[in-house]
Parts: sequence; structure tokens; C-alpha cells
Amino acid sequence: MPNSPQQNGKAERFNRTIMDKAMSMMHHAGLSYGFWEHAVCAATHIYNRSPIRSLNWRTPHEIWSGGHTPDISYFQVFGCKAYVHVHKDDQKKLDPKAIEAIFIGYEPGSKGYRLWDKHTRSVKLSRDVKFDEDQFPSRKSAETRSSDANASKESHNPISLTPVPVDTSTTLPAHTQTPTQSDNDEDNVEDLLDQTPSPSIEQPNTPPATSTTIPVTPRREHPKPRSPPPRPQNTHVEVLPPSPDLHVLGRMDNELREVQRSTRVHVPNP
Repeated sequence: MPNSPQQNGKAERFNRTIMDKAMSMMHHAGLSYGFWEHAVCAATHIYNRSPIRSLNWRTPHEIWSGGHTPDISYFQVFGCKAYVHVHKDDQKKLDPKAIEAIFIGYEPGSKGYRLWDKHTRSVKLSRDVKFDEDQFPSRKSAETRSSDANASKESHNPISLTPVPVDTSTTLPAHTQTPTQSDNDEDNVEDLLDQTPSPSIEQPNTPPATSTTIPVTPRREHPKPRSPPPRPQNTHVEVLPPSPDLHVLGRMDNELREVQRSTRVHVPNP
């Protein structure tokens, strides 16, 4: 039935055991949640080769393989620093012979290791690896990120200013004559006051006040703009009255037309 994990208690308990192991391995190595698949595979690989009390302190691999005792000498700390050997066919003469990587698990069905190359952001498989189980590169980067976050938070806090101490001690003028001890102190004090000359206060010589006149800039009057003169017309058309000669010419033309009409000869049609 869906949504009823209590009906499959053994499988759910085993899943919780594997996930707890994988979560502790990831947090100890400082890796991100993107490596959860490799962490689960490594936790399962280790669990199958660990003795269990319910199996009379035998391993699941021993029961599955018919009594074969597994070899765990190749186990390494998850997430530690590793140096992968570069094959001579894949390197040049002056290239490094090993690259730095992070151990993230075991390759099933072989004697190789899974290693994460952060420079190429890819998983490499190799058997020729040297491990440094005291160094965790991902943990250092996580610590630097947390320290940077704490520093940014502290930078937003207001800066506490400590007051600067002010020296209020003043030097008093030394007396030219100190009173000496005697039987009559009052007489000595009066004699000292009489001998001490009264200080003369000199007033500073200030120059007499003179009336100063503020220079006034003369106001400059700008001439008013003048309108441009009217532009002369380029052409001037003069209309003349009609000439009487035109009427005479018109009458003569009419008379000639009438004469031509009167002298026209009618030719009969044949």
C-alpha cells in the first residue's frame, strides 16, 4: 500500500542506516549535496564488508560469497585528498606526473577508486593513487566560505568608537619664591604677597576701525533690439489703362471681315 512504510520495516530501517552513514561521511568531508550518490555507494560498500551482530559477527559479503572473508586493507577515508598518477601516454615531458583529486568512493567490480577532479569537474577512475587521509580539501573551502560569511555579517555591524582620552593637565607657572616654614605663618604669607609683583596685563594694540566701502559693479545697460528695416520688393507691376488704338484696330478688323463676306462669289454646284 502507498504511504505505509511501516509494512516494510526492514527495508525502511536499512535505508535509514545507509542514509545516516552517507550523511555523516559527507559532512565530515565537507562535500556538497551533489555527491550524495557517491556517498551512498561508498556507505553500502563499507556496510557489506562490516561484521553484523545479527549475522553472528559475520559480514554480508561473507554470507553472499559462501564464506569468503573480504579484504578491507584498501579502505580509505571518504573525501580525503588523493594524488592520481598520470600515465606517460597522457602527459608531456614537463607535465606533472600526478594531479590532485578528492576520494569519493570505490568502483564496483574492479580494484579502482573513484576520484573527483575539481579542475575539470569530472570523475576519474584509477588504481595508482596516493592518499593523504589527514587533508580534506572540500572542508577547507567550506570553512573559508563560512568565515567569509561571518566576516560579511560582522562588516554590517556598526563600528564601536572608543573615545580618545583628552589631556586636561595644565602647567602652572612656578613661583619665584617659595614660603619658608616659620612660627608665624600669617606674617610670612603677607610678606610673600607684598613681594610678589602684580602682573601687568597688556592690551593688544588693535588698529582703528576704518570704514570700508564695498565695491559696486556698474550696471551695464544692454541696447534694446531694433526691428530690421522693411525689405524692398524685387518686382513692381504697374497696371496701365487700355490704349484707344486697340479699339481702332478692332473696328478695322471687323470692317474687313464684312467686306470679305459681301464680295464672296457663290459658285453653283454642277
